[in-house]
Amino acid sequence: YDTLKGLKREKDFEKLSGRLSLTTATAGFCAALVAGFLFNISIILPYILTAVSIILSLIVILTFKEPEVHKSSKTEENIFAHFKSSIKKVFKSEHIGFIVIYGAVLLFSLDYIFHYGQIYFKLINVPVVFFGVIFAFRALVEGVGGSLANRIKNTFSYRSIFTFILIISLLFIFGMSYIKNYFGIAIFLGVFFIVG
Repeated sequence: YDTLKGLKREKDFEKLSGRLSLTTATAGFCAALVAGFLFNISIILPYILTAVSIILSLIVILTFKEPEVHKSSKTEENIFAHFKSSIKKVFKSEHIGFIVIYGAVLLFSLDYIFHYGQIYFKLINVPVVFFGVIFAFRALVEGVGGSLANRIKNTFSYRSIFTFILIISLLFIFGMSYIKNYFGIAIFLGVFFIVG
């Protein structure tokens, strides 16, 4: 966002963030599909390739430059001062406070579903060999949700979006609690459209 602000393109944030989400999801989709096959070749091969991708990512990250917006700021010289001023802004703004609390609670709940997904799939008797396929589609569904976020934001009010997300997330969570068959996979995937 700060880079876009420096370029006077803040209005493109949601659109570009959505594209980034879809690109990341596509890579996640491919990785989840391929991981199972790599694991069959060698147990350590997926870990080696993950380590290589992490090293390459770190090299790219080290080339990033701090946006000019922050270079000119003299008031926040360290992370603690920055954190303190951020907390003050959250408490001063009713809207920002709402988004932070709403987002934290909602994403914690939805992240919980992700981390316990494998246990749920075992419960509904999904063969382990299909876990990678399900998680691949999870990444894709999340990417599609992220890529549509800008369109949704421009079509509906924030109040409508937040209300709908809360209601549908609760329905998904309760649905997964009571549905003990393969239909639960569709509900699991729906959760990640919301995450996106």
